[in-house]
Amino acid sequence: MKPIINGKIYGWADISFVMLDRTVRGITAIEYKEAREKEMLHGAGAYPIGYGIGRYKAEASVTLYKFEVDALHEAAASYDSILDLPLFDIIIQYNDASMKNPVTEILRNCSFTNNAISIKEGDIKAEVKLDLIVSHIEKTTK
Repeated sequence: MKPIINGKIYGWADISFVMLDRTVRGITAIEYKEAREKEMLHGAGAYPIGYGIGRYKAEASVTLYKFEVDALHEAAASYDSILDLPLFDIIIQYNDASMKNPVTEILRNCSFTNNAISIKEGDIKAEVKLDLIVSHIEKTTK
C-alpha cells in the first residue's frame, strides 16, 4: 500500500461508541489492548530452539462524564450496581465519509470492575474512569 500524503486519517470526531444498546456521547476516552503470552523456549545450547504461545488477554477502560454513568445506573436499575450488570459488548466504529471501509472493533463480554468518582474544587467537568474485563476484541471491516 502506498502512503497517502495529506490523506485523511481517523480522529476523535470519526469514532462512535455503542454500549448497552445505546450510543454513548458523553465519552472522553477509551483504552483497550490485547496481549498474548509468548516465551522463547530453550533446549540444548545457548540459543532458543523455538517459542511457545500462552494465554490471550484483553483489557479496557472507558472514561465517561458523570451524566453517562448516571444513565448506566438508571439502565441497571434492576441490579444493585453497574458492577452487577450481565456481560455486554462495546462497539467502536471508526468511520469517515471520505473512507471506503469503516472499521468496527467490538469489545466482547465486558463487565465493569470499578465505579469511583473523584472531583475537586476548580474542576469544570465530572469524569469517571471505569475499568472493564473483556473476553476478546473482534475487528471487522465492511
